[in-house]
Formats: sequence, structure tokens, C-alpha cells
Amino acid sequence: MLRDLDIGVVRAVGITPANLPESVVTEAIASDLESQNVELQELHIDRAYLNSQMVKQRPESLTIICKAWSVRNGKHFDKKAFVLDWERHLIGCQERSEHPFL
Repeated sequence: MLRDLDIGVVRAVGITPANLPESVVTEAIASDLESQNVELQELHIDRAYLNSQMVKQRPESLTIICKAWSVRNGKHFDKKAFVLDWERHLIGCQERSEHPFL
């Protein structure tokens, strides 16, 4: 299903057989969008669609937003515990300390 997040309308729906990857449906969805004369600005997807035609053959102007894998590091900090400040070239962590990086 492809839903227009700005206006809440479902623009296209695809059905795939259980023995095929979910991403094969994007060819049909892209065709539906083309017939509606709709151009995507952002594509919010899950990881199953990263290998799809819509991602691989996307225009440069299309922003892909995909949820990252969950990180589990046991008793150690996970990646989400750190923040990169690109302007100041610093990395910060949960302990509120900051360290420079190149």
C-alpha cells in the first residue's frame, strides 16, 4: 500500500504471492503512480523494500526514509546512545561527555 502522507489518501495497493519478496510489488505501484501523474518527494519504507525498483531506480530528488535495524549490545551502549555533532566535530554519549572526531 502506498499512502499519500500529506492528504491521507491511499494512492496504490499491490498484492504479492507469499513465495515472492514484497519488493516486487513496487513495479505495479510505480505504474499506478505514473498513471495518476504523481511524483514522490519522500518514500517511507521498511527494509523489505530497500532492494525494490522504486529505491534502486529513484530520481535524485527522492528522499528514502527507512527504519534502521534494532541494536542490541547487552550491557554496552548501543548506537542510539551517541550523537554526532557534525558542525562542531564532536561525538556525545549518554554520560554527557563530548569528544572530538575528525
